[in-house]
Amino acid sequence: MSDGIDVPGVSLVEIGQRLEGIRLEQDLDAPVFAAQLGVSEPDYLQWESGMARIPLAAALEVKKRTGQPLDYIYLGRDPSKVQSFEELSLLKKIYLFLVVKKIKLQFWWAKKRNKSN
Repeated sequence: MSDGIDVPGVSLVEIGQRLEGIRLEQDLDAPVFAAQLGVSEPDYLQWESGMARIPLAAALEVKKRTGQPLDYIYLGRDPSKVQSFEELSLLKKIYLFLVVKKIKLQFWWAKKRNKSN
């Protein structure tokens, strides 16, 4: 089950650059940051290089550990500084997408746990 986010107009390379910036702001090297996120260094470096999508669960962990909002991670924008109706509309769409994805992930996890019992 993949929970990477594929939103038109959102560049994986730019997301990776923001991840690198966030990591460097924390004064961490890639292996340490990857370990904090609970992922392998190669997986993390794929996200940072823009070669793969960061899964929602990992983006939420970045948010939890650094305080950076998902809007910044995915769009490079501070949601408190929305400039236009179009930006607000895109942020709402991405937020809705993330909420639906989170619900699906929770449903999948609950279903998986019920099968193992």
